[in-house]
Amino acid sequence: MRLLADPWYDPSAATAGNGQASRVQVIAQAGAFRGFGGVFVEPPRVASTGEHFLVRSGEESWLLTADVFGATFHRSNLAEFESAEKATKLPASLRVSDSKLSWKDERFEIGGLGKFTSSAANDTTLALTSELTHSVILVALR
Repeated sequence: MRLLADPWYDPSAATAGNGQASRVQVIAQAGAFRGFGGVFVEPPRVASTGEHFLVRSGEESWLLTADVFGATFHRSNLAEFESAEKATKLPASLRVSDSKLSWKDERFEIGGLGKFTSSAANDTTLALTSELTHSVILVALR
């Protein structure tokens, strides 16, 4: 049941006694530049759609699904991304600026990625894009 509530819950870490203490943790980077085998022709942007994310790069769009076991991209309609982008709002307790974020009472900086260019969140995950990478940074919110 816990896996359904928290896509970042790792049952093997829990049984090994490795408590997941941090409430804010970069958990994964999904995607890459198309020239290196990825799907993105330019640095992507992200929007939220329910429990998943929509990602746009150039004139292409994908649905991003992700959990502790990996991430997958599925082709999506560009109009869906544009609609989701207009409706995307971060929770009131989450702030994102430049390369810093704060979640409730915790502050966190992600270095080496430059400034964030877009952000979207659902109940468990913050998705970020930045000016210096062709990937989506996924941050677990606990």
